[in-house]
Amino acid sequence: MKVSFRSCPSVASVIILGTGIAYCQDATTPATPSPVQSSAPTVTQPARQLTPSPQDAANTESNANKGQIRLRIVVTDASGKLVTGLTQDDFTVLDNHIAAKVTSFREAGGANPTEPVQLILVLDMLNNDPENVVSERQQVEKFLGEYGGRLPIPVSIVLFSYSGAKINGPSRDGNFLIANMRKMPNVISAIGAGGDYGAIDRWQRSLKILNQLIAYGSTMPGRKVLVWISPGWPSLTGNQFRSNTKDKDEDWNWIISFTNHLREAGVTLYRLSAPSFGSSLYYSPVYKNFLKPVTNLKEAGSGNLALPVLATQSGGLVLDDSNDLARRMAICMDEATSYYSVSYTAPTPTLAKEYRPLEVKMAKPGEVARTNSGYYAQP
Repeated sequence: MKVSFRSCPSVASVIILGTGIAYCQDATTPATPSPVQSSAPTVTQPARQLTPSPQDAANTESNANKGQIRLRIVVTDASGKLVTGLTQDDFTVLDNHIAAKVTSFREAGGANPTEPVQLILVLDMLNNDPENVVSERQQVEKFLGEYGGRLPIPVSIVLFSYSGAKINGPSRDGNFLIANMRKMPNVISAIGAGGDYGAIDRWQRSLKILNQLIAYGSTMPGRKVLVWISPGWPSLTGNQFRSNTKDKDEDWNWIISFTNHLREAGVTLYRLSAPSFGSSLYYSPVYKNFLKPVTNLKEAGSGNLALPVLATQSGGLVLDDSNDLARRMAICMDEATSYYSVSYTAPTPTLAKEYRPLEVKMAKPGEVARTNSGYYAQP
C-alpha cells in the first residue's frame, strides 16, 4: 500500500517573506516600499492551501482596473535577437482564440522606458548541491562586475535557504551588491535528507517563497524579471507521491494563483541552471510534459507547478544550456529592458475559474512573441 506522503506536514519552521524577511538596500537607490517587519513569526506546519497575501489583494493590476488585461511582450527574430521599433499593427492579441480590441500599446522598454524595471536574482540554496551554490554565486559576482559597478537597472539578490529568504538590494551599484552578498553565509541544505518527506518539505517551502516574492513584486510599480538560479524544486511526480483529493484541490488553487498573480504583479519568471553544476540535480526536459494548460481540477497535479513550467507559462525562459550563467543573466537583463506593453478589455467570463489561453501573432514572418500563456477568469 502506498503512503500519501504529500499529506504529511512539514517538520520544521519557515520564515515567511513579507513578515520577516531581512532586507538591505543601497542608500543611493530610491527607497522602495518593503513589507519588512521587525520580528519574524514562524509557521511550524506550513499548509499547502494558498491564502492570498494582503499585497495580492491591494496592489495587483487587475484589482486596480477590473476587466483589463495587461501583457508585457518580448519579441525575438528567427535568430533569437530582440526586435525593437514595432508598432501596434505588428501585433494581434488573441484571448481565448478571439482577437482582442487593444486599448493601449507602447514600446515600454528601450532607450526611453515608460515604466520602472527591476531584475531580481534568486540564489536557491535549498534545492541545490553545495558545489553548485558556490559556482552560482561566483557567476552572479561575475555578472554584476561586468557592468563596472554601474548596472543599467536596479538589481536585487535573494538568498533562499531552509530558514527563509533574505533580500539584498535593489541597487544599481554592482559593487555594493557583491559586497553585501559576500556577507551572506552559505546555508546549504542536505539534499536528499529526509527522503520523500524532505522533498515535500522543500516543495512546500519553495512554492511559498515564490508566492511571497510575487507579492513583494506587486508592491513595486513596473516590470520585474525574477530569475531563479537553481535546477528547481522537486516535482513530486513519482509513484511514491500519491495524490489524494485534498492534494489535487490544493494543486489546482496554486496553479490558478501563480498563473494570474505573476501577470497581475508584472513579474516574469526565468529558470537558470548549468548542465555541469550539481549534475545530480540537473533535471531532464520531462517538465515539457506538463506545459499543457490545466483547464480543470481533474487535470491538476504537482508537475504543473514545476519551476520551468511556471517560467515558460509566465513568458520567461528556461536557460539550462550553458555553464556561463553570467551571460545567461545578461540575456535576462536585456529582455527586462526590451519589451512591449499591451492592454485590452477582457471578455466577460461566464464560468468560475475559466481558463483562457493567450496568444500573440506577429505580422512579420520569423518574429516570435512571448508573454503569459493564459489566465483564469472569474464571473
